[in-house]
Amino acid sequence: MKKQTDNLKNKKQCAIHDVRHSAMKWWNTLSSAGRTRMCDIHTELVGSIRRWETLTGREIQMLYESEHCV
Repeated sequence: MKKQTDNLKNKKQCAIHDVRHSAMKWWNTLSSAGRTRMCDIHTELVGSIRRWETLTGREIQMLYESEHCV
């Protein structure tokens, strides 16, 4: 039973890693203006006034998910 639980944890971690990797690839394709626009559109996710240079990987992933995982 423990091995099965460990396998599920590993699959979830891989899935999270895959999403984070996709999010970072997507983020790197955006221009500076595009990144600023994402921050302006999604203030509920990143805060009212945030510069894109200060976003964490998790915040970028949340932006990616809001744009791609409806």
